[in-house]
Amino acid sequence: MTEQQQNRKPDEQQHKEDKILDPKTVTKVSGKYIVGTYKIWDKKAKRNVTYNFRFPGYEKATGFLELVRSGDLRALYGALMKGDEDLDLPKVIQNPDIDGIQKLDWEYWEGHSKMLPVMNAAAQFLVEQLD
Repeated sequence: MTEQQQNRKPDEQQHKEDKILDPKTVTKVSGKYIVGTYKIWDKKAKRNVTYNFRFPGYEKATGFLELVRSGDLRALYGALMKGDEDLDLPKVIQNPDIDGIQKLDWEYWEGHSKMLPVMNAAAQFLVEQLD
């Protein structure tokens, strides 16, 4: 082991991987669900993070489109992360597994970067399924 490797923090040694700077959503059918994965470099967490998307079905997906049309990004992003009981919308972005399941909510983004690209990828994932 080199001196540089010895001086590296344990977390940095475990998660040494190429930074994904040009992420793409990969979509597939898993059982009865259409799912997508989106992996992106998180500069705050100093590692790539994989976000999993689950298509909620055509009727529910149109509910998300109504939020897009309303222009209320806070409501849209909140529903993508946590769902929205009042609108009967399930969450699309599943809780990421970063050394254990992380609850995805507004507080999560205090310790992570790339919120806008993740939200845009989730919204685009929905649109692509409806196209």
